[in-house]
Amino acid sequence: MDQNISVANQTCIIATYRGFLVHGSFPFAVCIILILSFIQRTKKERQPGALQNPLRDLFSLIYPIDLFDNHDRLPHCLAFGAASSMVLDLIFGDYQSYFFGWVMPGWSKILFGTIVTIEIAVDCFPFFACITCKSRLIANGMGFLYLAGWFIMLILISVGCESRGHENKEPYPVLVPQIPVLICIFLLTIYFLGMFISILIQRHKGITLTSQERLYKTHQAIYVRNLLNKPAEVVYTGWRARFVKFYKPHPGFIYPTRVLMPCFVCIISIYQVAFWFIPLGLNLINLAYGTLMGLAAQHYNLLNDTETLANITAQVNQAHTGLRVSWWIASILSIIVALLYTPHILKNYRKHLMSMWAGKHKLQTAVTLKSADSIVGSLKYIGFQVAVFLTGYMVVQGFIFVLVAGITFIVLASMWYFQTFFISFVVDVIVPSTIISVLVMYSQNIIVKHCFTQAKLDPGDADVPLALKHRVWFLLYSYVTLFLNMLYGLVFAVLRIVIGTIISVILLPRIDRPIWAPGVGDKDLVYVMYAGNLYTENAHSNPILVMFCHLMVYDVLKPKRQRLKLAHHHSLTAREGLVNSQEPSYTDLESTATEKERPNLLRYFRWHLAYTLINNPSLIQLRKHSAILPEQEVVISPDGQAKFVNAGKGNGGHQLLPHIVEVMKRQDQIRSNQEASPSVAEPSVNAVDPGLIVLDDAAPPYQPRPPNANLPMQQVGLSGEHDNPILSGTGEKELHSAGSESTA
Repeated sequence: MDQNISVANQTCIIATYRGFLVHGSFPFAVCIILILSFIQRTKKERQPGALQNPLRDLFSLIYPIDLFDNHDRLPHCLAFGAASSMVLDLIFGDYQSYFFGWVMPGWSKILFGTIVTIEIAVDCFPFFACITCKSRLIANGMGFLYLAGWFIMLILISVGCESRGHENKEPYPVLVPQIPVLICIFLLTIYFLGMFISILIQRHKGITLTSQERLYKTHQAIYVRNLLNKPAEVVYTGWRARFVKFYKPHPGFIYPTRVLMPCFVCIISIYQVAFWFIPLGLNLINLAYGTLMGLAAQHYNLLNDTETLANITAQVNQAHTGLRVSWWIASILSIIVALLYTPHILKNYRKHLMSMWAGKHKLQTAVTLKSADSIVGSLKYIGFQVAVFLTGYMVVQGFIFVLVAGITFIVLASMWYFQTFFISFVVDVIVPSTIISVLVMYSQNIIVKHCFTQAKLDPGDADVPLALKHRVWFLLYSYVTLFLNMLYGLVFAVLRIVIGTIISVILLPRIDRPIWAPGVGDKDLVYVMYAGNLYTENAHSNPILVMFCHLMVYDVLKPKRQRLKLAHHHSLTAREGLVNSQEPSYTDLESTATEKERPNLLRYFRWHLAYTLINNPSLIQLRKHSAILPEQEVVISPDGQAKFVNAGKGNGGHQLLPHIVEVMKRQDQIRSNQEASPSVAEPSVNAVDPGLIVLDDAAPPYQPRPPNANLPMQQVGLSGEHDNPILSGTGEKELHSAGSESTA
């Protein structure tokens, strides 16, 4: 009766939580996905002049997680942990509660299970999509609202199930198994809120990071930097020195998202599975105890043998207590083993991945895979890791329980049947056989070491040479032990099977080690998935490869694409007779320059601008941001200070900029010099000579300009792509518009 009530309580939790929350969140999740997809923008990588798809500018499919990008690892782990309860449903196939107790026919379970799986995936989609969306402000706001709703509903549902007042409930509140999920949802909600506020502050302050600045702060850049310049070795003291013996941190390595997520979920899932698996084992033990007591009472009551019934009842009670204690011991040991495996998995993953980064692509157990198999392994790795870890944990707990229960029954049997069992079997058979076997087997080592091996050639040698002495006696001794070792070989064969079984079962939760022999390690399908994931991870996230590709993109491809785009733009405008397609403009130069060259570029622009205005003062009023308004005129005072005043209003005004003063002084010199250069001719304000040029000290002799060239000057040395020092730099950064910054 107690078991049925306990199951009813569990059904209440699962049906309400899994059913109502999942079905109710589905429309909200779909709306969030559509909104994020509409605000997402695709990169316009089309060739100039190619056909454009209007839908690409309005809608872009958003992906929930990029497993090759190691940014936002903690939020992704929290998002996966928030969905861990539903992940357990996917593993154990508990779909019945999603339909509120409706008993579905057997043939339809797979169909409804597939439908529920898709629904769960859609419900959890906003957890990840709000992290990876490029429109961070809107995505973080929507993620905060969605996760806050989930958190509130979980609290209300758990409290509601607790307050229903069942007669016999579990010894713990129904909210306790959901504590890790609630913590993950709460922390993820705080993360979305914090990111929302942080982005608002950054936008208010105008803080932006370029792609190269973000790249140089990544672990790939640190790894490559340490390869080029070996860092000084860090000396650890105290508890850190003891910790480094087990795990030494590497500054150029961070664990990828694809390995942190399953490990994080495995820890949370063990906590949740323990609340289901431990009571299940105790209930089975109680069921066996009740059945055995009922059969014994029924049998001995018919015989009216109360004394024997009392003895059997006492023994069954002792066995029942021993089994319950054994189950608790097995539960604690299996949880400890599973938790200890997590850092070992991470440590081996780092060792294997860094060895591949160094060019050693062979694992301890050789696995040869095709490219498609490696990609499939990367797809299956996360799911396989969680499933293998949880099933291995349960198998390990059952196996440890069998071992501990066996030892318990041996002790109890020795107490119950001391004379017939302990004395006759253990003392007379087991103990002497074990002692004799150990003495015979280890005596061979002692005899060989002291009688048949030669001494060390040098006292500093680690071992004696592999050479024999007393060869005749050794051959006689080997003949005697030939038959003896056949007998004891059977014992060691059994021990080999037992030890191999124990090690294989204990290593079941670990996906990073094959449980098969090295020669047939590729037959371990789970380990093959692990190896395929490693190969794929190395192919896509090798630091040297990533840095090389980024440098190629920012130093070669991106400037080349910019130049092609500019050439296409100039070719179009040249056909329309707008500008000279052979002459780059300020905007063109600025868009193709790097941020490292930016200060020099601004000085270059300002110098040429001042030089042009000095030689062509009439261009001042034609500038976009002219310092002199059309209704104003310039007056030069006797002390050489230039002012501009409103026409017809006297000499009132304010000081001009220094380069404008220089323009005015130069203008007086030009007027007094009749043999001036053609570049300093005075074109009218309304009709500027299109052939107007600027003479540099290193400029070539003057050559006439094409008639369709209307640029105000010809910048010597800038039209050629190979002669331009500005375009020959490395790197590519986003530059602010130079329309105002390059203005003197």
